[in-house]
Amino acid sequence: MHRSNSVTDQELVNQLYRESKEKERPFFLLRPKLFKTYTGWKVVYGANDQTGLVGFGSSPNKAALDFDEKYFKDKEPRE
Repeated sequence: MHRSNSVTDQELVNQLYRESKEKERPFFLLRPKLFKTYTGWKVVYGANDQTGLVGFGSSPNKAALDFDEKYFKDKEPRE
């Protein structure tokens, strides 16, 4: 049986895995607010910038990635 689809089974599995991992990111789970600023974008989870968790970036995706990074950094055990 010959497949006319250009996506292989492994590529499809890889894509589904990546998509499932995306949904586990803090940005998607916590649903913080996304704002356009004068210099780029910011993501805020919490009451405000001072007390909440905030990520910044030149695009919405970069701000979301920065937010995720700060979330996990904040969760690391401290010595």
